Amino acid sequence: MVQNLIGLNGNEVVNQFVIETKKSVYFQSYKSVVCKINKDTKKVTLSAHWDYSVTTSKYLYKFLRDNGIYVYNKQDVLTKIKGKEFILINKDSISIL
Repeated sequence: MVQNLIGLNGNEVVNQFVIETKKSVYFQSYKSVVCKINKDTKKVTLSAHWDYSVTTSKYLYKFLRDNGIYVYNKQDVLTKIKGKEFILINKDSISIL
């Protein structure tokens, strides 16, 4: 299932998508899939483009919070990457499986 991310005002956000499969939920900003959350383990994987722009970052944080992962800014994400709570991969986009 693919749908637009719902913004803070309750409206669909253009070019920001949530993709749900049986095992994972993904966040796509424009043409890049920048985040994957495993539904069973809640493990977060980020692509190298997770902070590509202010818009991508803003909606990534909302996507994560919508899925019970409470981050609010870049420092929160960097702390989780450093603490190995989030996996950072060296690819511009994550493959959807």
